Amino acid sequence: TRWSSNGVGQFISANLGSTTQTICSVDIAWYNGNSRVYHFTISTSTDGNSFTQVFSGDSSGTTLNSEKYTISATDARFVRITINGNTANNWASITELDILVLM
Repeated sequence: TRWSSNGVGQFISANLGSTTQTICSVDIAWYNGNSRVYHFTISTSTDGNSFTQVFSGDSSGTTLNSEKYTISATDARFVRITINGNTANNWASITELDILVLM
């Protein structure tokens, strides 16, 4: 499975269900992640309308496996990954997305 969209600022959002969860990390496997670096942000929201950025950075560009991006524990129902291009083109492309929720 793969999600892709062309253009800087494209995003994918995950809805974690009917209640707010405490999130501490997001794992992302990037398409061609071993040959390009993705520039991206992670934002969270409790209502799906107002998002707060909790991470901004780059992928490693060295692996096809999931990379863990740790954030401060935050309460959210929605998680949004916004991709701002990569070192090869402006495509946003993710092969796996996992969100770690504290129990």
